[in-house]
Amino acid sequence: MALTSVTRYAGGVTNVRDSHALADLKIPNPLTYSVMSDDFNAYTAANWTVAGTAAGVPAIVAATDGGVIGVPTTATNPSETSLSMPNLTVLPEITKELFVFARVRLSVADAGLFFGLSGGGAASPVGTAPANGIFIRKAWTLPPTAYLRIGGVDVASVLMAPMVSDTWHELGIAYTPQDGALRVFLDGGGYRLATSPAAFPAAAMGLVFSARTEAASIRNLLIDNYLVAKGR
Repeated sequence: MALTSVTRYAGGVTNVRDSHALADLKIPNPLTYSVMSDDFNAYTAANWTVAGTAAGVPAIVAATDGGVIGVPTTATNPSETSLSMPNLTVLPEITKELFVFARVRLSVADAGLFFGLSGGGAASPVGTAPANGIFIRKAWTLPPTAYLRIGGVDVASVLMAPMVSDTWHELGIAYTPQDGALRVFLDGGGYRLATSPAAFPAAAMGLVFSARTEAASIRNLLIDNYLVAKGR
C-alpha cells in the first residue's frame, strides 16, 4: 500500500523511502551498471585460463555462500601462475564510471602479485608487465604499485602501502568521470593514480590475477571474490 502522508523529521529525514525496487541493493544496480562478479560458490574451469611459468590447476574451496580459490606457484625459482578470464573483457571509457575490486590474501607477504585489467601478456604479468592495462602489480618483496599503462608506457603510477602475510586485503580500482579521478585502493586507503587522464587503453582488457615466487618455495594467492562494474 502506498503511503498517503509524509512525516517530516529534523534534518530533512522523512518516513518515505525510495520507491525503486532496487533502492536497498548494496551492490551496483545492474540497470545502471554492467556488472560482473563471482563469489566462487562454484568454479567453472572452462571460464578461466590458467597460465604462467608454472601453470597448474587452482585449488578450489567452494561453499554455499561464497568460496575461495587458490592460485599457487611451484617451488621453482622463479615461478608464476596467472588466472585470467578471457570472456570477461572491459573497455574503459573516459565518460563512464568503472570499478574493479577483489578480496585477496597472500600466503607470504614477499610474494609477487598482479590484479586488475590487462590488455595482454597475462601469462606472467608480475614478471613482465602487460603493454596495456589498469592494474595493481606487486614485485617480489616490494609493496604494490598501481599503474595506468598504454602502449608499453607507464602513463601514471603510484606506490601503495605494504601487504601483510596471510591477511585478507581489499584491492580496488575506481574511475569517476564526474571529477576525472582514477583512484586505487588498499583496504579502504585511497590513492589518486591519475586526474583527468587523456585516454585509456583503446582495446578491451581482461581481468587477471597472478602470484609469483622468486624463492625455492611455494607462494599462494587466495581469491575470495571479485566485482567489476562499468557504467552503462
